[in-house]
Amino acid sequence: MTGRLPADRLLAVDLGDSQTAVANLTVVDAASAGYVSAGACESVSAGAQFSNVNYQAIAASANLSVISGDATGKMCVYSYSDAHVIVDRIGTLDHTVGYGWKLTTPRRVIDTRTGNRVPAKGIVHIPLGVAGAGAVVNVTLTGTNGPGYATIGPCSTMTANVEPATSTINYGRDGTVANVAFVEADGTGEVCVFTYAAAHVIVDVQSELVAEHELGLVTVAPKRIHDSRNA
Repeated sequence: MTGRLPADRLLAVDLGDSQTAVANLTVVDAASAGYVSAGACESVSAGAQFSNVNYQAIAASANLSVISGDATGKMCVYSYSDAHVIVDRIGTLDHTVGYGWKLTTPRRVIDTRTGNRVPAKGIVHIPLGVAGAGAVVNVTLTGTNGPGYATIGPCSTMTANVEPATSTINYGRDGTVANVAFVEADGTGEVCVFTYAAAHVIVDVQSELVAEHELGLVTVAPKRIHDSRNA
Protein backbone atom coordinates (compact mmCIF):
# COMPACT_ATOMS: atom_id res chain seq x y z
CA MET A 1 0.00 0.00 0.00
CA THR A 2 1.33 3.45 -0.93
CA GLY A 3 0.08 6.83 0.25
CA ARG A 4 -1.83 7.43 3.45
CA LEU A 5 -3.44 4.53 5.28
CA PRO A 6 -7.20 5.14 4.80
CA ALA A 7 -9.28 5.38 7.94
CA ASP A 8 -11.48 2.45 6.94
CA ARG A 9 -8.76 -0.08 6.07
CA LEU A 10 -6.17 -2.22 7.87
CA LEU A 11 -2.51 -2.15 6.92
CA ALA A 12 -0.87 -5.60 7.09
CA VAL A 13 2.85 -5.57 7.88
CA ASP A 14 5.11 -8.64 7.48
CA LEU A 15 7.14 -9.22 10.65
CA GLY A 16 9.68 -11.32 8.76
CA ASP A 17 11.24 -14.14 10.75
CA SER A 18 9.25 -13.60 13.95
CA GLN A 19 5.69 -13.48 15.27
CA THR A 20 6.57 -10.62 17.63
CA ALA A 21 8.09 -7.20 17.29
CA VAL A 22 9.40 -4.37 19.41
CA ALA A 23 8.73 -1.50 17.03
CA ASN A 24 8.57 2.26 16.96
CA LEU A 25 5.32 3.44 15.37
CA THR A 26 5.23 6.92 13.84
CA VAL A 27 2.21 8.73 12.42
CA VAL A 28 2.76 11.64 10.02
CA ASP A 29 0.45 14.02 8.11
CA ALA A 30 -2.81 12.73 9.55
CA ALA A 31 -5.96 14.22 8.07
CA SER A 32 -7.38 14.84 11.56
CA ALA A 33 -6.66 14.01 15.18
CA GLY A 34 -6.95 10.34 16.11
CA TYR A 35 -5.09 7.22 17.16
CA VAL A 36 -3.40 4.10 15.81
CA SER A 37 -3.86 0.53 17.04
CA ALA A 38 -1.38 -2.21 16.11
CA GLY A 39 -1.31 -5.94 16.83
CA ALA A 40 -2.38 -9.33 15.57
CA CYS A 41 -4.78 -8.73 12.72
CA GLU A 42 -7.70 -10.46 14.46
CA SER A 43 -7.37 -8.08 17.42
CA VAL A 44 -7.20 -4.83 15.45
CA SER A 45 -10.30 -3.07 14.16
CA ALA A 46 -12.26 0.16 14.41
CA GLY A 47 -13.87 -1.14 17.62
CA ALA A 48 -10.67 -2.23 19.37
CA GLN A 49 -10.42 -0.58 22.78
CA PHE A 50 -6.69 0.13 22.84
CA SER A 51 -4.26 2.51 21.19
CA ASN A 52 -0.52 2.57 20.49
CA VAL A 53 -0.11 6.16 19.25
CA ASN A 54 -2.33 9.22 19.64
CA TYR A 55 -1.82 12.06 17.19
CA GLN A 56 -2.96 15.49 16.04
CA ALA A 57 -3.58 16.55 12.46
CA ILE A 58 -0.42 17.09 10.38
CA ALA A 59 2.03 16.81 13.33
CA ALA A 60 4.25 13.72 13.66
CA SER A 61 3.77 11.47 16.71
CA ALA A 62 5.66 8.32 17.73
CA ASN A 63 5.56 5.63 20.40
CA LEU A 64 7.39 2.39 21.18
CA SER A 65 5.18 -0.72 21.05
CA VAL A 66 5.57 -4.42 21.86
CA ILE A 67 3.44 -6.21 19.28
CA SER A 68 2.34 -9.82 18.94
CA GLY A 69 1.57 -10.80 15.34
CA ASP A 70 -0.56 -13.66 14.09
CA ALA A 71 0.41 -17.20 13.10
CA THR A 72 1.36 -16.07 9.59
CA GLY A 73 3.94 -13.60 10.93
CA LYS A 74 1.90 -10.50 10.14
CA MET A 75 0.65 -7.60 12.23
CA CYS A 76 -2.02 -5.10 11.32
CA VAL A 77 -2.32 -1.35 11.86
CA TYR A 78 -5.60 0.57 12.13
CA SER A 79 -5.73 4.38 11.99
CA TYR A 80 -8.71 6.45 13.11
CA SER A 81 -8.13 8.96 10.30
CA ASP A 82 -6.22 8.92 7.02
CA ALA A 83 -2.52 9.07 7.90
CA HIS A 84 0.96 8.03 6.89
CA VAL A 85 2.19 5.25 9.19
CA ILE A 86 5.87 4.32 9.69
CA VAL A 87 6.90 1.08 11.41
CA ASP A 88 10.56 0.70 12.52
CA ARG A 89 11.23 -2.77 13.97
CA ILE A 90 14.03 -2.64 16.53
CA GLY A 91 13.78 -6.11 18.07
CA THR A 92 11.87 -9.33 18.58
CA LEU A 93 10.98 -11.47 21.57
CA ASP A 94 12.31 -14.99 22.11
CA HIS A 95 12.30 -17.50 24.97
CA THR A 96 15.90 -18.66 24.54
CA VAL A 97 18.04 -15.96 22.93
CA GLY A 98 18.49 -12.24 23.30
CA TYR A 99 18.70 -10.15 26.45
CA GLY A 100 16.95 -10.40 29.78
CA TRP A 101 15.82 -7.56 32.01
CA LYS A 102 17.49 -6.27 35.16
CA LEU A 103 15.30 -3.78 36.97
CA THR A 104 17.27 -0.87 38.39
CA THR A 105 16.53 2.38 40.17
CA PRO A 106 15.69 4.90 37.40
CA ARG A 107 18.46 7.43 36.91
CA ARG A 108 19.20 10.35 34.59
CA VAL A 109 22.38 9.89 32.53
CA ILE A 110 22.30 13.12 30.49
CA ASP A 111 20.47 16.45 30.54
CA THR A 112 21.91 18.99 28.11
CA ARG A 113 19.83 21.78 29.63
CA THR A 114 22.81 22.36 31.93
CA GLY A 115 24.73 23.49 28.84
CA ASN A 116 24.19 23.90 25.11
CA ARG A 117 21.68 22.24 22.82
CA VAL A 118 22.86 19.38 20.65
CA PRO A 119 23.34 21.09 17.26
CA ALA A 120 21.20 20.33 14.22
CA LYS A 121 22.19 16.98 12.67
CA GLY A 122 24.63 16.54 15.54
CA ILE A 123 25.15 13.64 17.93
CA VAL A 124 25.73 13.47 21.67
CA HIS A 125 27.63 10.61 23.36
CA ILE A 126 25.94 9.23 26.48
CA PRO A 127 27.61 6.85 29.00
CA LEU A 128 24.82 4.56 30.18
CA GLY A 129 26.66 3.32 33.25
CA VAL A 130 25.27 -0.20 32.86
CA ALA A 131 27.05 -3.52 33.36
CA GLY A 132 24.96 -5.30 30.72
CA ALA A 133 24.62 -4.97 26.98
CA GLY A 134 22.24 -2.03 26.93
CA ALA A 135 19.22 -0.48 28.56
CA VAL A 136 15.58 0.48 28.38
CA VAL A 137 15.59 4.27 28.42
CA ASN A 138 13.21 7.19 28.26
CA VAL A 139 14.38 9.77 25.73
CA THR A 140 13.08 13.35 26.00
CA LEU A 141 13.64 16.15 23.50
CA THR A 142 12.89 19.71 24.62
CA GLY A 143 13.69 23.26 23.57
CA THR A 144 13.66 22.17 19.94
CA ASN A 145 14.63 24.81 17.37
CA GLY A 146 12.41 23.32 14.66
CA PRO A 147 10.43 20.25 13.67
CA GLY A 148 12.33 17.01 13.26
CA TYR A 149 13.21 13.71 14.87
CA ALA A 150 15.84 12.05 17.03
CA THR A 151 17.33 8.56 16.96
CA ILE A 152 19.13 6.72 19.76
CA GLY A 153 21.49 3.82 19.09
CA PRO A 154 25.03 2.47 19.39
CA CYS A 155 27.55 5.22 18.66
CA SER A 156 29.14 3.03 15.99
CA THR A 157 25.96 3.48 13.91
CA MET A 158 25.81 7.27 14.28
CA THR A 159 27.64 9.96 12.30
CA ALA A 160 27.09 13.70 12.55
CA ASN A 161 25.33 15.20 9.50
CA VAL A 162 24.24 11.74 8.30
CA GLU A 163 20.54 11.08 8.89
CA PRO A 164 19.73 7.64 10.38
CA ALA A 165 17.29 5.38 8.53
CA THR A 166 14.99 5.03 11.55
CA SER A 167 13.62 7.34 14.25
CA THR A 168 12.97 7.09 17.98
CA ILE A 169 11.03 10.29 18.60
CA ASN A 170 9.41 13.05 16.53
CA TYR A 171 8.93 16.66 17.59
CA GLY A 172 7.76 20.10 16.50
CA ARG A 173 9.29 23.52 17.11
CA ASP A 174 9.57 24.55 20.78
CA GLY A 175 8.17 21.17 21.80
CA THR A 176 8.77 18.72 24.63
CA VAL A 177 8.19 15.07 23.71
CA ALA A 178 9.31 11.72 25.10
CA ASN A 179 9.44 8.07 24.09
CA VAL A 180 10.76 4.80 25.49
CA ALA A 181 13.56 3.05 23.60
CA PHE A 182 15.46 -0.26 23.83
CA VAL A 183 19.09 0.50 23.02
CA GLU A 184 22.22 -1.62 22.72
CA ALA A 185 25.43 -0.01 23.92
CA ASP A 186 28.85 -0.05 22.27
CA GLY A 187 31.73 -1.87 23.93
CA THR A 188 32.52 1.31 25.85
CA GLY A 189 29.04 1.33 27.40
CA GLU A 190 28.01 4.40 25.43
CA VAL A 191 25.04 5.18 23.21
CA CYS A 192 24.49 8.19 20.99
CA VAL A 193 21.53 10.40 20.11
CA PHE A 194 21.22 12.10 16.71
CA THR A 195 18.83 15.04 16.47
CA TYR A 196 17.64 16.57 13.21
CA ALA A 197 17.05 20.04 14.68
CA ALA A 198 19.02 21.65 17.49
CA ALA A 199 17.50 20.49 20.77
CA HIS A 200 18.14 19.63 24.40
CA VAL A 201 18.37 15.89 25.05
CA ILE A 202 17.44 14.11 28.29
CA VAL A 203 17.94 10.35 28.76
CA ASP A 204 16.75 8.38 31.80
CA VAL A 205 17.75 4.72 32.28
CA GLN A 206 14.78 2.63 33.46
CA SER A 207 16.24 -0.90 33.40
CA GLU A 208 19.26 -2.77 32.05
CA LEU A 209 19.43 -5.39 29.31
CA VAL A 210 21.55 -8.36 30.41
CA ALA A 211 22.51 -11.84 29.16
CA GLU A 212 20.67 -13.66 31.96
CA HIS A 213 16.99 -14.47 31.37
CA GLU A 214 15.85 -14.23 34.98
CA LEU A 215 13.04 -11.86 34.11
CA GLY A 216 11.35 -12.22 30.72
CA LEU A 217 8.71 -10.29 28.85
CA VAL A 218 5.47 -12.09 27.97
CA THR A 219 3.20 -10.54 25.35
CA VAL A 220 -0.57 -10.51 25.74
CA ALA A 221 -3.41 -9.40 23.51
CA PRO A 222 -3.69 -5.61 23.93
CA LYS A 223 -6.38 -4.73 26.47
CA ARG A 224 -7.27 -1.43 28.09
CA ILE A 225 -7.16 -1.84 31.86
CA HIS A 226 -7.73 1.78 32.91
CA ASP A 227 -9.19 4.94 31.36
CA SER A 228 -9.81 7.81 33.78
CA ARG A 229 -12.27 9.34 31.29
CA ASN A 230 -14.71 6.61 32.33
CA ALA A 231 -14.41 7.37 36.07
